[in-house]
Amino acid sequence: MISKTFQLRGDHRWKAKAGNSILVLDRGAVRLEIPRAWSVARHQGTIRASDRPEPDDNTSLEITVYHLPHLMDELPPVGELLAQAAPEEADLAHERVERMPIVEDRRGDTASAILETRFRENGRDATSYTQIAVAGELACLLTYAFWDDDASEARRVWQDVQDSLVLGWYVEDPTRGPVVN
Repeated sequence: MISKTFQLRGDHRWKAKAGNSILVLDRGAVRLEIPRAWSVARHQGTIRASDRPEPDDNTSLEITVYHLPHLMDELPPVGELLAQAAPEEADLAHERVERMPIVEDRRGDTASAILETRFRENGRDATSYTQIAVAGELACLLTYAFWDDDASEARRVWQDVQDSLVLGWYVEDPTRGPVVN
């Protein structure tokens, strides 16, 4: 995975909610907003955004993009796909407290499924959201985790991610942003 940071042109058309930055992966395969102060780095085949560098982070988001041109007809519905990716009997590195039912949603041509899990790690309560979003020949896996001490702010950030998540809107010039004719 190649990662580049671009200097934006003065006439760029990227627009983010106040306090946020736009994170664009694979020239627009995935686009979403994260807090401006967060750091972004490659991490074991994914992109990882967090409020602080590891191991001092309190909130983190990992994003993986999949191009599935030949598999789209074979994929199960997105909720089943998530259930297969995160089976209940999975060996977890922490004590699971509660696993919520998978929630499916469709926004435009993007189908998504989200699983919320509450757990304890190192004596602290935490929450994670695992999401699979599929649009066209693209799939995106998002894993978002936070300590419950930070739940109010963390849930606001997650809502911003959800509100801004767009798959498959490619941009020709990332220094300029999307062009609408």
